[in-house]
Amino acid sequence: MENKQLKDLIAKVQRWFYDRNLQTQDPNKQFLKLYEEIGELSRGLAENDEEVTKDSIGDITVVLIGLTLQLGIKTEEIFPENNTFVFSKAAKSEDYFVLMMDQSLAAYFNRQSYQLKNVVYELMRISALLHHDFVECLNIAYEEIKDRTGKLVDGVWIKEERLK
Repeated sequence: MENKQLKDLIAKVQRWFYDRNLQTQDPNKQFLKLYEEIGELSRGLAENDEEVTKDSIGDITVVLIGLTLQLGIKTEEIFPENNTFVFSKAAKSEDYFVLMMDQSLAAYFNRQSYQLKNVVYELMRISALLHHDFVECLNIAYEEIKDRTGKLVDGVWIKEERLK
């Protein structure tokens, strides 16, 4: 991974997980969070909502970083070395969304770094097709969570406003 800004953000997100002791939690719960965020991306794509798609791309990335910690996978292994992507001529973001969903389900069952890497790759292709800066999306998500308060409930971090 060559992108210094991406590396720095990943380190900040990892610290966020460690500060809340989330790295020791059940990855099954983290996979549920992944699917929740994928659902939000689906809504953003369906409604052509740029704000939602940017936020969702960042949130999915945060969840994936947490998954690497919980599964004992080196986080840098799941991020491609460069941002060069191959697209089919008639490619649509929805096509890569389906591929990302497929890889996320395979990752759930197999718990392998290469499948999480495929999820990240498809997510980055979606980001590129939407003309979103992937690092900016992660930064948006990090800025949203960095000072978030909440509580660990049954292995899931629940933000303060949802606890009421």
